[in-house]
Amino acid sequence: HKKFGSKVQVVVASKDIDEMQILDESFLEITDVPTDFKQPSALQNPEVAIGQLALAPIKKGEQILNTKIIQPGKDTGLSMQVTPGK
Repeated sequence: HKKFGSKVQVVVASKDIDEMQILDESFLEITDVPTDFKQPSALQNPEVAIGQLALAPIKKGEQILNTKIIQPGKDTGLSMQVTPGK
């Protein structure tokens, strides 16, 4: 079926992920999507997401975007809840 052209691998959530949840293998799966449907910052390697913190809720089946995860550490404390300029 060539309707959408070539496919590319992306990492998606295998189940709903809550905000501030640490990701491990059980939250991640690789799927093929048409190249046109890949989000610009979607991860293609699940290893990148393992151990990262979700900045926002991620729904099952949603592509894991590198803009929605962060490495836990000193920057993930109060600074995440404070709106810039406050």
